[in-house]
Amino acid sequence: MSESLRGGLSLGLSGFGFWSHDIGGFEGSPDPSIYKRWCAFGLLSSHSRLHGSDSYRVPWNFDDESSIVLAKFTKLKISLMPYIFNIAINAHKNAVPVMRAMLLEYPNDSTAFTADTQYMLGDSLLVAPVFSAEGYVDYYVPGGSWYGLLDGKVRASTDGKWFKEKHNYMSLPLLVRPNSIIITSGPEHLNEKPDYAWNENFMINLYAVNENISTKIPDHRKPGEYNATVIVEAKGNKLNVSVEGDFKKPYTIRILDSKDQVIRSEKGATIIGADEHGNKLISAENGNVGLEIN
Repeated sequence: MSESLRGGLSLGLSGFGFWSHDIGGFEGSPDPSIYKRWCAFGLLSSHSRLHGSDSYRVPWNFDDESSIVLAKFTKLKISLMPYIFNIAINAHKNAVPVMRAMLLEYPNDSTAFTADTQYMLGDSLLVAPVFSAEGYVDYYVPGGSWYGLLDGKVRASTDGKWFKEKHNYMSLPLLVRPNSIIITSGPEHLNEKPDYAWNENFMINLYAVNENISTKIPDHRKPGEYNATVIVEAKGNKLNVSVEGDFKKPYTIRILDSKDQVIRSEKGATIIGADEHGNKLISAENGNVGLEIN
């Protein structure tokens, strides 16, 4: 599995925008523990497939837990489709790979050049697959405060730091970069198929936004085209979120790592609760929302 990752990152550095791998490896039949770890890695790739040379790779051929793991990460990838398809369009147009070696995003960080068992999925998500049967993983996090999308924990350092963690089969390090905006499906979405209307019932995920940023919502019916643009303007502790183009209201804004923060809506928004990690959820009824975060 680690060889597949290193080989794929080399492809990305050689001009390939997309690359993938057979979940579980191509030859032979993998051990259930390898298969489950590979499901998480494979479904956080540009494209994913269950395939092998002489074994049928459906999860129920391995153990009962494999189906649960595969379902979890399948739904996670489906929820991320607006984000993944956006970076796929960028790969097609600008030859920047979907799965990137760390050095592409951090060319001035010498440690990033040696971190070859992890990658950036686009410019906002760091993925560190687990390669050990026991669940231990060592990975490097560049300077700043990065948010764990699956566990709600922050990994922080000033100049970059190596972390050693233990994860069960339902988890792996999946970290959100500071000053990020990520479009996903909304909290009520069932995530049953990848080609849903990404401009309906969507969620704008914001983390540590300290400068103006923007992103686009792709059109699921017209590859390479977009439905809408999301713009976030930051000024002190205030954010103005605007959505322009073709989209359906209401939509949701989620402020990551906001468990201990007080959020006030200034216009066009209602705080409707929090997710399992305490991140505040805001329902937006129009295309322009003002928030104050303390």
